Amino acid sequence: MKKMVIAVMVLGLVSSFLWLENSHVKNESQALQQELEQVQDEESKYEYHGQAGETAERFLESYFNYEGQPGREDVEPYAVTQVLDDLQFQEPEMEYEDMGPVRSTVDNVNVYFGESTEDMQEVVILFDNIIEVEGTESSTFSILEMDVSLEDGAWKVQKLFFQQLG
Repeated sequence: MKKMVIAVMVLGLVSSFLWLENSHVKNESQALQQELEQVQDEESKYEYHGQAGETAERFLESYFNYEGQPGREDVEPYAVTQVLDDLQFQEPEMEYEDMGPVRSTVDNVNVYFGESTEDMQEVVILFDNIIEVEGTESSTFSILEMDVSLEDGAWKVQKLFFQQLG
């Protein structure tokens, strides 16, 4: 009989302990659920337009990847006329007539999204611009800041700020 009373008491203590632990876990679960909902609400405030970033990256590749000079027709699908008019599509005058063509490529491309509205997205691209002239390469860290807007169902670069460091 003593063993039975001890067993019932131990069973009661274990049950009480497990019930108490379950309520702690339940409270913790509810707190984490509320925190998750709060983070999701904040995240929805900072939505970005991935297609605008893709357009910005295609713009970068079509303008900075060339041999001789960039082609306007390659860049036109990604930018408005005002931006195209501000870009240089002719090879600059060279001091040496016998110098070979300039080759430009990009490497280490990183796309970042800034503020956005329903039809506009700020995009910043960090990249290395590699220029090669007659077999000699030089690399410059570059920053391209763009406003990409939705125009007639297509994302296009509306504003452009370009900076090279180094």
